[in-house]
Amino acid sequence: MTGEKVRVCVDELAAIVRDQIPGKHARQHDSAYLVTNQGEQYQHLLYMAEEIHELVSAGKIEKAMRWLGFMQGVLWSLSICPLDQLKRMNMPDHERMQLE
Repeated sequence: MTGEKVRVCVDELAAIVRDQIPGKHARQHDSAYLVTNQGEQYQHLLYMAEEIHELVSAGKIEKAMRWLGFMQGVLWSLSICPLDQLKRMNMPDHERMQLE
């Protein structure tokens, strides 16, 4: 996956998260504590989306892809996105277009 593809995927995910919590802003949470409030979980995902862009800019594509996978796993586990949608997001554009 290219850095540009990671950016496109994370922007799609961030838009989905923003639809869940209109008006909320990105916010990092202390990693030593569980966050049980769904709104705060969404805020942390928005923080991660911003950080993924920074990772891509720094050339840390593999780390950015791990973070992207984490975001996708959270959205699946919260029943926000079905697996099929998440898999299509990661596909190269030419494969994705063939399915549509």
